[in-house]
Amino acid sequence: MEPAFQRGDLLLLSTIKTPIEVGDITVFNIDGRPVPIVHRVLQIHTKLISGSTTTSKQSFLTKGDHNTDDDRVLYNRNQLWVTKKEVVGRVWAYIPTLGLSRSSCPNIHS
Repeated sequence: MEPAFQRGDLLLLSTIKTPIEVGDITVFNIDGRPVPIVHRVLQIHTKLISGSTTTSKQSFLTKGDHNTDDDRVLYNRNQLWVTKKEVVGRVWAYIPTLGLSRSSCPNIHS
């Protein structure tokens, strides 16, 4: 998610208790992809649940800050939006390069 974050930065996530907004940086999983994606919310799609006038379901279109296009090419075939179920959390803080220390530590398990 450069330039906002660099590989090796430790991201601190919050659970999604308040509505996600355009501009929020989210971490989400796409079925079949082994690594979560960290990208910014570009657009929100709200759909009323059938039979209800007040209950809605939100989905999100995301994009990496360094990318020219949105993430639809990363989603599964025929998937246009990331669902709230796929969102792991929202980035609320980060610690630069702290994640690198985990990968550089020797294996202490015998």
